[in-house]
Amino acid sequence: MEEPTRNDVFGLGGTASDIAAVEEESQWLRQHFALPFNPFPQSGISPEAPDGPPLPDEKGQEIDSQIGRFIMSAFKDRVSTKGLAVIGSYGTGKSHLLRLMHKEITQWLGSGEEKALSIYIQRPRIEAQDVNREILKSLGEDTFRKMLWFSLRDTIAADAEASSDRLRELRQELQGPLFTNIGDDEFTDVFGPSNLEDYRTFLAAFDALGLRREALLPYLTEVFVRAVAPTSPLEVAQGCVTLLLSRDDKARASWESLLALGKTRRVPLLAAPDFLEDLLSVFKMNGYVYTFLLIDEFEEVPSGYLLTRRQKADYMYTMMEVLNRIQKGLCLVLAITPEAWQNLTEVAPPLQDRIPTTIRLATLGKNSIIRLLQFYLGQARKDGKIEIEDHLFPFSEATVNQIHSSLPARTPRNILQFSYQVISYCFSNSITAITPETIKTVLKDFMAMKSVEAPKRRLDRS
Repeated sequence: MEEPTRNDVFGLGGTASDIAAVEEESQWLRQHFALPFNPFPQSGISPEAPDGPPLPDEKGQEIDSQIGRFIMSAFKDRVSTKGLAVIGSYGTGKSHLLRLMHKEITQWLGSGEEKALSIYIQRPRIEAQDVNREILKSLGEDTFRKMLWFSLRDTIAADAEASSDRLRELRQELQGPLFTNIGDDEFTDVFGPSNLEDYRTFLAAFDALGLRREALLPYLTEVFVRAVAPTSPLEVAQGCVTLLLSRDDKARASWESLLALGKTRRVPLLAAPDFLEDLLSVFKMNGYVYTFLLIDEFEEVPSGYLLTRRQKADYMYTMMEVLNRIQKGLCLVLAITPEAWQNLTEVAPPLQDRIPTTIRLATLGKNSIIRLLQFYLGQARKDGKIEIEDHLFPFSEATVNQIHSSLPARTPRNILQFSYQVISYCFSNSITAITPETIKTVLKDFMAMKSVEAPKRRLDRS
């Protein structure tokens, strides 16, 4: 790219030449390495919810099969809560594994009459109640409104079919002494089966009567308590119903209010287990008989810098309460570093006892490095419609031996980052064959980069 001029301060005029440079790199890689592009992620972080090669744990056993057995055991059992801790150092693939679990559960168990719901939370926040907020955010406003309505409509239909006293009272409350021009049939039709199929259809029919939606709040709050959670805090029921009744231009504000519930001490009853129980009830009424709650980077709770000692203790106590009180339909999966797991074991042994299944991720041996490289090389060649007999090329057994013996922390992230740099170095210097000497040369710059990254990560977490 040319140096930016006074008229092109940010050098945006070089964009076209950058595109040409990318094409030049692609052509060079095709010619010399049989690759359409550099197949390795520069950050060492795999794309969102990717497939991946089977990798072993610290005992040399395949992780995929262990995870598969755990998921199916939990889903088939459903009698008691289940807990799994995925333990590994930075870069060993914990996030990759949880995202892959989320993808596979959603794909294979997320449909049918009895299905599983997977919720992936990237990082815990300051208090345990934030777990519930992240669950709501992952579902999204419109999906949660649909789930709420599906949970309430059968109870509403039962009231309408029985011509219940409550609906007669509701009509009187809605009309008031001055508004008696709504006939029985008009009012009954609003609560008819066709209107109850969808909350938008129901509200449109209700609006056509010229009545205020807010007047439905007391009745639908009662329905929520009857249908979903008899012991639910009133603030939760009202927050959910307010969201359901909101007009489109007001829905965002109602959604934000629901997410903010429990942030003040004015709502002491809104504990995380209560709210989570309500959410699970809504999920079950929508056909989700089991919920997998996957929490990544849980090391922030027992060992991070974001929480005070008191907040950490409250957070872990609340999570223990979740596992104690919710006896059916929930599986909790935590991704955590070994040091944080040790801290959790010492500080909150009851919580650790409730998560008896552990899978420990390890650094990679030679064969695992080969499989990892072959996987990414193969995916790139599949995208580029390139066929080649040597699936490890342009690497070789000798270069893998060099990586295995020289790279200090052989985590999947480091292997992917380093491999990206090797390919880039070869292109930049027109090196058409990767040798052990090439590996040594690139390793010097790579280790210098990693030495700078380590303190930066510690600073970011503080």
